[in-house]
Amino acid sequence: MNLSEARELLREHLDPYFHHKNYDEKKPLVYERQTSFGSSAFIATITGNEDLAYVKFFTGIRHDLVELNLVNTFGLAEYFNKSSYTLLLNSKDLDPERFYTFLPCKHLSEMTTIGDMALDFMDYKGFDFLNHYKHLSNLDRLFNDLPSKLSKWTNHNYLTVFRAMAIAKLKIEVITTDSFKCTASIWKVEASQGLSLRNLILLLPT
Repeated sequence: MNLSEARELLREHLDPYFHHKNYDEKKPLVYERQTSFGSSAFIATITGNEDLAYVKFFTGIRHDLVELNLVNTFGLAEYFNKSSYTLLLNSKDLDPERFYTFLPCKHLSEMTTIGDMALDFMDYKGFDFLNHYKHLSNLDRLFNDLPSKLSKWTNHNYLTVFRAMAIAKLKIEVITTDSFKCTASIWKVEASQGLSLRNLILLLPT
């Protein structure tokens, strides 16, 4: 089986689906959609040889602010500014009972079935996962409060540790910003009711 032909057949099967979902093909078998926080992605890989190929599916998200924080620590600006993902999982990570780490393939005719499995994965698990972890608060809970779950997904490599710190820092900044916004609103209301400036200062977050 020619691997290049296999990749092209899988692309032909996946392209209409992901284009309908407003995903662009960043490069062959890598589909991304730009979001308000960064991007979400689906990736398929085909490796092996002419006798037996292995197909893997991944889905993940990129939070730009998290990744840009890592540039200050590691450099590698080209990677963290454009290519890195904050959380990227194999299909089996999301549902080990239903999906597999890889799908073996011996014939080009199997690509249609494998493509259907990719779409099933995204419909059944992938998009719910992306929708959940687009929120910084959910990422913060995963990276900083659920170590046993995170370790199964990321193997606790050193980048995970620094991402956890970056997420925690950003979460604090969001909370602080929101607190000041809330205080500003209270300030306007109380000022309109004649509350003194000395009392208003007591409302500011410490």
